[in-house]
Amino acid sequence: MEVTFSVIVPVYNAQIYLHECVQSVLGQTCPDFELLLVDDGSTDESGALCDGYAQEDARVRVFHQPNAGQAAARNRALDAARGRYVLFLDADDFFCDRESFGQLAAILATRQSDMLCFNYARCTDQDARVGPPQLRYPDTVAGGWDDGLLLREELVARNAFQSQAWTKAVRRSLIEQHALRFPVGRRSGEDIVWNAALLALDARMDCTDALVYAYRKRPGSITRSAHGRNVDDLLYFLRICVNELPQEERKREIVLGYLAFQYCTLLLNWQLAGKPGRNGEQAELRALAWLLRHDRCRIVKMVHMVYRVMGVRATSALLGVYFSLFR
Repeated sequence: MEVTFSVIVPVYNAQIYLHECVQSVLGQTCPDFELLLVDDGSTDESGALCDGYAQEDARVRVFHQPNAGQAAARNRALDAARGRYVLFLDADDFFCDRESFGQLAAILATRQSDMLCFNYARCTDQDARVGPPQLRYPDTVAGGWDDGLLLREELVARNAFQSQAWTKAVRRSLIEQHALRFPVGRRSGEDIVWNAALLALDARMDCTDALVYAYRKRPGSITRSAHGRNVDDLLYFLRICVNELPQEERKREIVLGYLAFQYCTLLLNWQLAGKPGRNGEQAELRALAWLLRHDRCRIVKMVHMVYRVMGVRATSALLGVYFSLFR
């Protein structure tokens, strides 16, 4: 039976967070959903916990697989999903409010949206309080944004079309129509490709400032070696996106504007990774620096200006200083 939402949660060694994550779904006042938990080869008690939730609530479906990464886990759930819309949730995050699904369902029904972008906030292990909304969206629900490409241009200019898959509800029939899946084989960064593909689709997009998602920022979970892996992954996925740009000029410029910001993120990760491997990657970074010419948002404009004067290394270093001061 079709439900409104398929909520997809990849689970890997998340036993200390899983209860809060799952209860934020099961406690929704709008009951019209299915929760798909994909145990991605966990070595802790996560898999058993998932099975327990399925035994207690028929809306929970569990899949077990050998460890293959978040992208493969999401794809496994997409293949099995039955909802009209898909929501993604990481196992260490949670939905902010018990009314969130009801709010989203009302907007989707009224606007007949194919994609609905919503707001998120941050919290930490040390402070469970949810912080302020992180994004500033145009109010499409009030009308005035019937030109879908104009809305996309505005979102990219505001850096409000985030690369995380979990900031959007997406119509499942649209996903299947275009055979959208996450590229596998990397540790991180696959959301960049997913969202670049969404930007290029002929589909109705809407936005709401409703605070829906809580992202748990875990300072101890990111190391220099992790940033080094991120550099490799971001380079890989940016090349994929550049090779798959839409042909239509206006859509192409929108996607390039989005990718320009992802290139800035790549420069930052290169700095945070430290010295190893930097020389070998520098030529690759320079080869993609042309993306900065598509400087639609304020941050990219600033990075582009610095890059033209100081080059890759100095720009990367300054981004690192900025990150340490304002993160």
